[in-house]
Amino acid sequence: MLISPESNLPDSIFSSETGIPLAFYYDGGNQKGLIKKIKAYSQNHSQIIVISKEGLAIPGSIQAEIIIYNPEGLDSVKISAGTLSGQSYDSCFSNNDLLLADITNAQTNCEEACFKLWQGYGKLPNFLKASPPQFSSTAGVISKLNHTLKIFGAVYENDKLLPAVSWENSPGVKTYGYFCFPLIDDVYRRLIPYKAGYRFSPDIIHQSGSNMGNMKIFHGIKHEPDYGLMDDFTFNGKARNEQRGNDKELITNGVQFEEDAEHGGVAFFANKAYIDAGLQSKESLKSNFSITAWVKPTKLGWNNSILGKGKNFVLKIHNGKLTYTMQGVKDYISESTPVPVNTWTHVGMVYSRFNNRIYFYLNGEHTDEFKLIADYAGSDYTLIIGSNLWEEFFTGYLGEIKIWGRELNEDEIHYQYLNSRHETKSSLFIWALILMSGAGLALYFILKKIGVGRKQLFQTKSRKPVALPEKERISCFGGLNIIDSEGINISLKFSPKLKQLFTLIFLYSQGDKKGITSRQLTETLWAGMNAANAKNSRGTYVQNLRSALLSFKKVKLVFNDKLWFLDIEESCFNEYKEVERILTVLHREKDVIVIENLLPPLIAILKQGRFMANMEESWLDPFIEKMNNHIIEFCISMFDILDNRRHAALLFDLAEIISLNDPLNEPALQKRIVLLIEQGKHSFAHSVYDNFIRLYKELYKEDYSVDFKDLIIGNSRLDEGGL
Repeated sequence: MLISPESNLPDSIFSSETGIPLAFYYDGGNQKGLIKKIKAYSQNHSQIIVISKEGLAIPGSIQAEIIIYNPEGLDSVKISAGTLSGQSYDSCFSNNDLLLADITNAQTNCEEACFKLWQGYGKLPNFLKASPPQFSSTAGVISKLNHTLKIFGAVYENDKLLPAVSWENSPGVKTYGYFCFPLIDDVYRRLIPYKAGYRFSPDIIHQSGSNMGNMKIFHGIKHEPDYGLMDDFTFNGKARNEQRGNDKELITNGVQFEEDAEHGGVAFFANKAYIDAGLQSKESLKSNFSITAWVKPTKLGWNNSILGKGKNFVLKIHNGKLTYTMQGVKDYISESTPVPVNTWTHVGMVYSRFNNRIYFYLNGEHTDEFKLIADYAGSDYTLIIGSNLWEEFFTGYLGEIKIWGRELNEDEIHYQYLNSRHETKSSLFIWALILMSGAGLALYFILKKIGVGRKQLFQTKSRKPVALPEKERISCFGGLNIIDSEGINISLKFSPKLKQLFTLIFLYSQGDKKGITSRQLTETLWAGMNAANAKNSRGTYVQNLRSALLSFKKVKLVFNDKLWFLDIEESCFNEYKEVERILTVLHREKDVIVIENLLPPLIAILKQGRFMANMEESWLDPFIEKMNNHIIEFCISMFDILDNRRHAALLFDLAEIISLNDPLNEPALQKRIVLLIEQGKHSFAHSVYDNFIRLYKELYKEDYSVDFKDLIIGNSRLDEGGL
């Protein structure tokens, strides 16, 4: 129980006989009153807890151990009548392990409210802040809480607490790293964690007499992007399901196949055209599922079906809005997910059986969600692409369509948007851009020396064909990917320690770094191990890395002059080096034409994801911070050089890249919103703002102070040369 310096308490409450555990709350007021109470309490207790963010001068005469908790390191909830009526307290919880519940003037059944809070959020109220008249009743609540059997533990991902974990035996409950549940009526005795995009090890724990007092530990492991992928429809000259390999089984009716400059092979639907996905598609969309698709309608009617399967599933565009239909139940129309005409748009829909909710996505961003009023039930009908059982035909182009038999999370949908298969033409186009930008820049500096100006250079009409790069490449944005000469990503086979070893040597082989010593390797990756064991482990992993790199022709692990480094030939595409090269050039460049040519290949790399994503080792932090700061500073500098109307697409991509590396970056938020407003995408702009303020509240525990309209007005004043 928490007491403040101002509380008038009888001396008896400080005795060891009362059995009431006390903690002291101090907010910077009456320090003398606090010290007096601590002295009285220390006569019978060897350990004293103080909750305060203020400094305290504890007299040497107090021999008890003083433990001070900063209240900002505690989750805090003010209990009210709403606790019993189902009021949401989601925003109050984080991965802090302790909870302070303020029951001062609660005017409700505090015991019932405390247990409801505990059951609903998986966090035991560790401290109860009460007023003096409540002390007697609060002591009873504390006793009841302390004597209730508990099951407790933590959920980790890569040694860090994993937030927003649900529990299959308790729908609606989310915990944030640490969890603790009361064992009432045997409800929580079996623990089964759930989080979209993850599997858990172990995936279930049962509380028994033998493990009653043990801390339960779960480890969350992210699914690979294509885990659970059931269907992958492509249209390169014909309809094919890449995942099932059953293109002969697909029935095509009136569909034309064309080449698109952006997406390669696509399908064109008109005049009641459709594709029957075949017998194997009967197994799709049975339970949890996720769908992504590239769509480009050329004409929108009242209803245009993208996918249909029996009467319970239709994904369509209704009056220009992405919609899910369950016959006889409801049309779930997403006003926040408009699908434009004659524009390639990436749409996504996820069904979570766990929450009985559907989620909509537009171009990788979560836009809307609905609680289903009836449970979804799969069917044994075949999947129809471009129509449904009501013959609501799609008119326009469809690109790659993917269907998973699991619930994807927001990050996974965004990853699919950034990394969707753009057929051969698109892939070659990106590689060509990368090479042409490098070759063009080199040519520019050569010609400049001999007197050829920029205008002459960029007005040249004929160019020689550019050879494509070798397959070997090292990518490090959006995660580490090491592709050998056969196009195989060998990093997928790396153990965590081998991945760390490669990454460490790779980073010490870039720029002006010449390599890393054996001692540095040991101190970084095998710290705390005795010298002999560390040397043996290092030798084993180095040998394993040498073996793993045997399939490379352009990359070799070298030990020379007491340094380990990677000898990477120029013909091996090194993403880190390429990004640094382009950033260095563009940092000095003011010519908009040069910038326009070099930005697309840079953006194509940076939009893949954050630098060294999914690696969270502490020694990696300085490298990541340096790269992220470099990228953010560069992108913001482009805001002053590029024009909102002429370069809207480039600026929006740059703002998204900033937000990817710094989700709470305000210049990026402002730029995204202004660009969306100028394009008439008001609902999308509001969605971007709402996501920002929600994350801001979650991280800083306070409301974002800048209003949506102020962001737009502020930008207008800047453009006009005002503030």
